[in-house]
Amino acid sequence: MKKIHISFLLTGILLALFVGTVIAGGTIDYGTLENNPPQANWTAWLPSDLVPNTTIPNEIITEDNTNNNGGEDQGYLYDGIGTYYWLLQVENLTQANNGEEVRMVFGTIGESAGDLYYYNFNWNSSTNPDIDPTNHGEIPVSEQGYCPSIDVVGQTGSGYDIGFAGTPGQLYYIYRSQNSSDANNGASNGRYLYLTSVTMGPSTYVTYHDDTTLQSWYLVIKAGTDGIGFGGCHSEPLGPTAVILSNFASSFDLETASVELSWETNSDADIMGFNVYRSDEISLNPVKINIEMLPVNQPGSMEGYLYSYTDAEVEFGQPYTYWLDVVDFGGQTSRHGPVSQLAGFQVFVPIMQK
Repeated sequence: MKKIHISFLLTGILLALFVGTVIAGGTIDYGTLENNPPQANWTAWLPSDLVPNTTIPNEIITEDNTNNNGGEDQGYLYDGIGTYYWLLQVENLTQANNGEEVRMVFGTIGESAGDLYYYNFNWNSSTNPDIDPTNHGEIPVSEQGYCPSIDVVGQTGSGYDIGFAGTPGQLYYIYRSQNSSDANNGASNGRYLYLTSVTMGPSTYVTYHDDTTLQSWYLVIKAGTDGIGFGGCHSEPLGPTAVILSNFASSFDLETASVELSWETNSDADIMGFNVYRSDEISLNPVKINIEMLPVNQPGSMEGYLYSYTDAEVEFGQPYTYWLDVVDFGGQTSRHGPVSQLAGFQVFVPIMQK
């Protein structure tokens, strides 16, 4: 594992961040990812803590666990000069013991969306110094994986409906948290317990109902091929970019034999651009089909605009599924979709948002 050297300034920032965290724990493990992708979504778990009689991780923690006082997605730190560091407090896994093996999977966002990084290490629970220097390292990329989009709808008195998009035939794990961050930000504390497993049917969208009256937060993660890992990054609830898109629709143009996608924004103020992803019966995982990011009409404008994209690389009679990623100026993405379109027919599916 390649060692990294952190400046006194960065160490001070990390220490300040540690003091400001709202969760228990005394050590912070940290490091970088290959190619330095910004604000990576990560999940950590103990291979020794499994759901009884299964190979499924029982308890997980996510990047939201590190500094919920600042909101979600705080399991990283930007040093102000070009480097993003991931941060992890292993103590927040209930069963963590000194020397315990910890596994992590990172899913990148923005232009690097889809890249997965894996990191396994034995945890050193030393509390002196507070920031543990043992496990610094640069983590190499290993493969690509799909991050499922999720839409959670609460129904007063009757639980929650968890809808998510994914790959047909793929097994997914649903995790639930019923512990708030105690930071008055409406977020969970980043600690989730296994709820159930769902296998995606022939479609690319499935809904699960959780009959609970307690406030709950949910994650969906693609099951890994090794039996106890994950094959993708975890889903997230609606982001701030998501609310500025009013619809996402598809149609088939018989004259040009192409699929026409359209969407409308309520405001272009925070949008840097768009990326279109497509899956079909051969390539089940969504693949970006635009070469360059699609630009907004008037960057920074408070007004919205009607956008369109033509996919001419389709075969008549074949079904296709599309997603739209909205990229903000911070590099964060909000995925919209899916919309399903059979080449030759017009199909409209209401927008489902991550």
